[in-house]
Amino acid sequence: EEPPRKHHHHQQQQQQQNHHHQQQQQQRRRKGSERDRDRDSESDADSGFGSTELIHKTLGLLSAHKQSIAEMVEVMKDEMELVQEMENVEDRNSEEYIDKLESILDVKSSAISLLRNELYSFQQYRSIVTSL
Repeated sequence: EEPPRKHHHHQQQQQQQNHHHQQQQQQRRRKGSERDRDRDSESDADSGFGSTELIHKTLGLLSAHKQSIAEMVEVMKDEMELVQEMENVEDRNSEEYIDKLESILDVKSSAISLLRNELYSFQQYRSIVTSL
């Protein structure tokens, strides 16, 4: 059995790694949103509510979807490693497992929420355009 101090240090390292992973994902999402917003504002000036703008909005939603998929793939890799770690060790650390699982679920939930918000925004835009 490992000493408590070493175990605590390992937990802190894992929490820092999880936090770093979440920060990287948030930065990628912000950069993608800024790119989409810049592109959208350019096309607003050019096309108003025409079909070109709808195409740009559709491509923005598609981009957000692809980004969400990429994030999910990364987090699923972490999740698979976590499950394998728990299956392949005699001395399972349930506290560490729970902490990592909670972090993984937070990342997944955040990615889904962001994509859902993009979808709702697109649907609202589309309903405005089609009602004109």
